[in-house]
Amino acid sequence: MAEQVIAGERVFCRGLPFISGHLVEVETPDRKGRLPVSHLRSRKNDLIIFLASGFFAGFLPYMPGTWGTLFSTPLVLLAHKTGDGVQFVLLLLFFPLAVFCAGRAEILFERTDARAIVIDEIYGFLVTLLFVPLDFFSLALGFIFFRFFDIIKPPPIRLLEKRFTGGLAVVLDDVLAGIFANLALRGVLALVSGAQ
Repeated sequence: MAEQVIAGERVFCRGLPFISGHLVEVETPDRKGRLPVSHLRSRKNDLIIFLASGFFAGFLPYMPGTWGTLFSTPLVLLAHKTGDGVQFVLLLLFFPLAVFCAGRAEILFERTDARAIVIDEIYGFLVTLLFVPLDFFSLALGFIFFRFFDIIKPPPIRLLEKRFTGGLAVVLDDVLAGIFANLALRGVLALVSGAQ
């Protein structure tokens, strides 16, 4: 793969996994030799890709959303150790970061809700297990429920993608999938505890 250098900046294209050090040639620069900002290699853009892709889990070849959800498990465990109140505040603070990173990554990848963007799945899985007693059973069942609702996207989840744009659209549908999964998980846990 060729590497292109313009004004001393290395560039990348369409969110290819540039972490390997292999860069690709991108579209032709304008008359002044400049590329769109989305193609400039910078620490900020690299950090956004790192976060939006779930620590690069989104670049794994198959089922990036599932990998992103799986990679968020340590965050879920860490959040549950803080207590319910702190967990809720952390979730509120994480929301604007997730929206910003997802929106900026869409620009960098030049694709709406690109497959490599999995920060929304991370956020949705945190919502799924919010205020839920955590053990292996609830973690595994929450994972299954969240992936189910995130993939199937029952109404009104799909409507959110059409109503909103940018990072907000990317994250909100997973928030709603997380709420559905949280309610389903609570229902099953209530049935299991009631049967014992």
